[in-house]
Amino acid sequence: MFIKRLFKILYIIKRYNLLEHLNTPKTHIFKTIFFFLPPFKTKQKLDRGTAIKLALEDLGPIFIKFGQILSTRQDLIAQDITAELSLLQDKVKPFSGKIAKNIIETSLSHEISDIFNNFNSTPLASASVAQVHTAQLKDNTQIVIKIIRPNIKKIINQDIKWLKIIARLLPLIYPDSRRLNLINVVKNYHYTITEELDLTLEATKASRLKRNFKSSTLLYIPKIYWEYTTKNLLVLERIDGIHVSDIKKLTQYKIDREKLAKAGIEIFVTQVFRDGFFHADMHPGNIFVSKKNPDNPSFLGVDFGIVGSLSEQNRLYILQLLMAFFDNDCVKIAQIYIHAGWVSNNTDLDKLAMCINKICEPMFAQSFQNISYGSALMNLFHHTKEFNLTLQPDLILFQKTLFHIEGLGKTLAPDMDIFSHLIPLLKQIFREKFGIKNIIRKTKQQYPQMLQDLNHIYLTPNPTHNPSDSNLSVDNKKYIYVTVISTIIILSSNSLLLWCLTN
Repeated sequence: MFIKRLFKILYIIKRYNLLEHLNTPKTHIFKTIFFFLPPFKTKQKLDRGTAIKLALEDLGPIFIKFGQILSTRQDLIAQDITAELSLLQDKVKPFSGKIAKNIIETSLSHEISDIFNNFNSTPLASASVAQVHTAQLKDNTQIVIKIIRPNIKKIINQDIKWLKIIARLLPLIYPDSRRLNLINVVKNYHYTITEELDLTLEATKASRLKRNFKSSTLLYIPKIYWEYTTKNLLVLERIDGIHVSDIKKLTQYKIDREKLAKAGIEIFVTQVFRDGFFHADMHPGNIFVSKKNPDNPSFLGVDFGIVGSLSEQNRLYILQLLMAFFDNDCVKIAQIYIHAGWVSNNTDLDKLAMCINKICEPMFAQSFQNISYGSALMNLFHHTKEFNLTLQPDLILFQKTLFHIEGLGKTLAPDMDIFSHLIPLLKQIFREKFGIKNIIRKTKQQYPQMLQDLNHIYLTPNPTHNPSDSNLSVDNKKYIYVTVISTIIILSSNSLLLWCLTN
């Protein structure tokens, strides 16, 4: 198996002339090795992005999913490559319905007919890690059953080993790839795809999203049937919706597309900035539109394997970054980069601001309606990598999701001014999340702990003083003064920041 896979990888490298696209002196050694291989047929006249995309497709689903993750790293990889990688499709031959039935019966320790009616052995959808079948519960409720592929863990482990080998070899052939830190990217990918093998984790993510939107009419998450959900199975309520990209059908059902686009933006802003927990795989295949109430349409979400989470601090940085971009303030953008730790603290502020100004100035000359904020962020992250830009994976997921949502909005309502709808939403979320009322509420919540800490300081004897001395030490007094003053400063600065950002 190892030798067979090795020859498959070598064949594909030669077939798509991948060494030619690297074009460095160190590739000559490897070209010599390839000279002695059988005369594989090569694909001529392909640009490097297309060649890499086709090679990953030939290598199979695990490499395809890895390419999809790399497509989000515009901060590290050239845009001509990421543009092609973003087109990768996760198309995998389905496994048989008989095998699916055996997996269900083994996982639930019951005959399938004891639990489900009308199990459809033909899959509704098939992907690299799992496939989906339809059925009914005994009360005739329509459901879908997501089933992990048999032996997929073995295939993943084998291909991850090859990805690690490639990640270690590539810097020897192409030294510029060292900045990609590919071995860490592969390790993170291994963690992500391993998580996808446990469908109880996906069910937990879906449940959290459903809870966050329980009082919303904008987004519906299908019901999870926990009693039938295991590591290998996820049983969900079957939804009846229209693919969001099916404009013809949306028109047929008289869906108000502009309201739908606005709802999509509101869902995104709410998930990211209110909850800090968002569906990070919002491509058209995972988003449906309800057929009910076409005048006030809503979305139906599926596939919760990939979600992102942002700390409150990172949410604040992104909000400030967007506001600075709206204000054409390149110096402020540069300051945010440094304060957020996305570039090193000793970065020259003026140089970084000049670089950002060079990127943003052409965009500032356009009307806000014509600007793609996802593309703007992508360009900012990509062109500032010379300052050793490092971003957390969830920030990359945020950028990817913004890109999807923005594309969705422009597809549904091309003439809609996203800016005029986005700004009020951001201000509203900021008031709710970072406003004075919320700060006071959090202070009240933390007040008992603050009292306990101060009490501990008061009761703890200072070794430099007589234990019988009931007075606080000078150091402890200073600590209390600093704590009180710091709290006042934080409250004041947050109030000032709120006023600045919302006026």
